[in-house]
Formats: sequence, C-alpha cells, structure tokens
Amino acid sequence: MTATKIWGDLIDQSNKDVLAKIKLYLRIAIAVCFIGHGMWGLVFKPGWLPFFHLFGIPDNIAWPLIFLVGLKDIICGIWIIYSDSKYLLYWIIFWAIFVALLRPFLGMGMEGFIERAGNYGPPIAMLYFLTYIWKKELSQQLLNQRIGKLEWILRISLFLLLLGHGGVANMLTQNADYKVLVQNLETFGLPTTYAFMTTLAVFEVCLSFIVLFWPRIQGLMWFVLIFKILSESMYPFTFGAYSIFETIERFGDYMIPLLLMVIYRNWTKEELT
Repeated sequence: MTATKIWGDLIDQSNKDVLAKIKLYLRIAIAVCFIGHGMWGLVFKPGWLPFFHLFGIPDNIAWPLIFLVGLKDIICGIWIIYSDSKYLLYWIIFWAIFVALLRPFLGMGMEGFIERAGNYGPPIAMLYFLTYIWKKELSQQLLNQRIGKLEWILRISLFLLLLGHGGVANMLTQNADYKVLVQNLETFGLPTTYAFMTTLAVFEVCLSFIVLFWPRIQGLMWFVLIFKILSESMYPFTFGAYSIFETIERFGDYMIPLLLMVIYRNWTKEELT
C-alpha cells in the first residue's frame, strides 16, 4: 500500500468519523513538529551546541550527533503518521519533555519549558486517545467523559504555551528566547520598548487564562490559531530561509486550537461535564 493510498484512506475516514478526524489531527500535530525540529539537525543548527555542552560533549562530537538527533526526529515524525505504537509515543513524549526541560538549565527560564507545551501536549493527548477512546466499546456517556478529559489535556496545553510565551515577552533576563522575540518584532517595525513588551506579555497571559476558563467563546480558537501562525511565521523573515523550520516545528501550537474546535463543534459543554 502506497503512502498516497494510506493518506487518502486517513482523510476519507476523518471526513466520515469525528474520532478519526481527531486522530488524524493529532498525528499531523506530532509528525510535523518532529519533522520540523529534525530538519534543524540536518542543517547543523549551531544553536543546538549548548544543549550538548550541558553534558560535557565537545563540539567535534556534538556536530555529528546533531545530525543523528535530527534524523531520529524526522524518522519519529514520519513513523507516527502510520503507526499507533504506544511505545513510539512514550519515546516521543519523553524526548519532547526532556529537550524542553533542558532550556531552563541554559538560562532560558521555566518559560522556555512551559512554552513548549505545543510539543509535548499533542503526544500526551494522542496516547490518552489511543488508550481510552480509539476503537473502544464505549457507551455514549463514557465516551463523552473521556472526550472531556482529552479536551482538558489539549486545553491545558494551549494555556501553557500561551502563558509561557507571555513569560518570554516579559523576561528581564534578556535571554536568548527574549532576544529572538525582540528581533522578530523589530523586523516588522514593531516597538520593543519595556512598555510594549510588558503589554504583550499581559495580553498573552490574559489570553491564556481566557482559553483555560472560557474556551468556548465564539471565535476564540480561530483568534488563537491566527495569532500563533502570524507570530511564529516571523522567523524566516528575520533569520533567513532555514528558520522556516522554527515555524514548522511549532505545528502543535496551531493544531491544538483546531482540535479543540472539532471537539466543541461535536460535543456541548454539558455533554463533557
């Protein structure tokens, strides 16, 4: 069976069955994130070196490892498109959390870890979905309860990634993530004064809590989706063509609002409580 046939079947199923659509969207979120991240390894991103230095690995060894880690991420991203392996998901979850946890040790603050919820949230949601929902004989009431828990996983992930990015916008440490954000804003002629950065931070933090407590506000998820795509699409304009990988590896940030929209269109608030 060709990849085209497999994808055709997946899309066809997703058009007929809402659970198949949720599964497909989760696959896409994880796959594109890992493929985008892995591409950085294939172009030997210098920004990865400090992560290896944390473990005492010198540059001459780190460079080939960067390529291998990138290749491994791409393989995982492609594999998850066609596989329901929970062992693969265990590895993906571990790796996404592990890499995100290294960021505070490199002086990027806990904000750097929290903001990466778009990387580790979807695989956690996928693992829950496969374990408790997909192809299970469930009563409508039990299905609703489990979809409600899946919705919470996704909602908390979206809350965290917005909250973390708001923290990045208001960091006083001037670390790497903060400086990247400043450069992105300057490229588009936007202000980077303390007052503006604080306002941006407050806006994103407020938005994160609105998502957490009032996620069904009409148009909210569309707003979050567009906001994230626009804000994360600045990278290639600021840092060159390869930085499109930064935009791509944040695909989970874009798919989570889409997944929540699918859930909200098919289940009422009362059904999920």
